Amino acid sequence: MNIPIPGSIVQYHPIPDDGLAQVNSQPLAAIVTYVFEQKVHLCVFDLWGMTTSRLCVDMVQAGETPPEGKAYAAWPDTSPSTVAQATAPAQPVGVTA
Repeated sequence: MNIPIPGSIVQYHPIPDDGLAQVNSQPLAAIVTYVFEQKVHLCVFDLWGMTTSRLCVDMVQAGETPPEGKAYAAWPDTSPSTVAQATAPAQPVGVTA
């Protein structure tokens, strides 16, 4: 089990009506600012790089089931397929391969 500490980079998974700008339900980048028990306080970056805070967010470890109907934080998936997909160059709009 990874234990978050202040400064850890995590992904924030908001609920649909959270009000944060995001695309295609992608998780948002966040920095842990405080840790207590299994919850964290976060500085969350939205789609535009604007920051906001989220307090008392559940920290979900690999293999755990995320809470239903609640926002949560999780460690970024660093499996090779996920990293390759996330770092693949984007196709310009209107261009097909």
